[in-house]
Amino acid sequence: MDIKYNRWKNITAVMLGTINNETFFKARSVSVVLDELRKWNENAYVPKVISIGPRYNGRQELLPMEEINWRCMFHLFNRSLGYTISPDKYVNNCMDTILKMDVAVRSSYLGEIELDRYDLAAIVFNDGCFLLEFLISGSSIDSVIPPFGGRISAIGPNPALEIGKMEVVMRDHTLLENQIPLFVLGVLFQNIFDKGFHYLVHEIHNRALSLFGFHGDLKSVDSKFAHFLELASWNINKE
Repeated sequence: MDIKYNRWKNITAVMLGTINNETFFKARSVSVVLDELRKWNENAYVPKVISIGPRYNGRQELLPMEEINWRCMFHLFNRSLGYTISPDKYVNNCMDTILKMDVAVRSSYLGEIELDRYDLAAIVFNDGCFLLEFLISGSSIDSVIPPFGGRISAIGPNPALEIGKMEVVMRDHTLLENQIPLFVLGVLFQNIFDKGFHYLVHEIHNRALSLFGFHGDLKSVDSKFAHFLELASWNINKE
């Protein structure tokens, strides 16, 4: 069958698949800083500790966080221990799914992303796994699906708990260009954990809200958020 037709079908299926309650998609939602603003204080728009998404990935000053990201990912996938599929299988499933969502991910960013689909998928996969573990740690989900089946990790404590206490990290999470679309977290959650736990997806969003000072149940909020900055802005504007 025609290759372009198959690609069109796949793109359509992926884009439609992102439009539901857990994996909300919004095109061009991750914007860029206008040059007129950037020239006055460029440092105000640049992450100091952690890169999220493709804009600042690979910057020398942000590389020290990469080891912490990998440790968080290790804890995340070891939350699957004790279920029917090995962690390696979950990793492969997630990688395949993120790669297939290239169009949806790429369409979330304003402007051209000059990365091929594999490089972009690698960044989004790594950062998405880090953010998912960052949000699960310390949340109600932590005790429901503990890493290592509740046993002590051989590589030490989960760094995500300490990261959440760092103001500079929270600041980096709300920078305009330092974002990945939140639907990625929903997709990763659904690929990593058994369907019996999918009811917990909304708790991820509740946890994100709590980190920005909102204490309540997101089910009672008639809003959908494309990324962390949009969520933080909503929290400020509602007050």
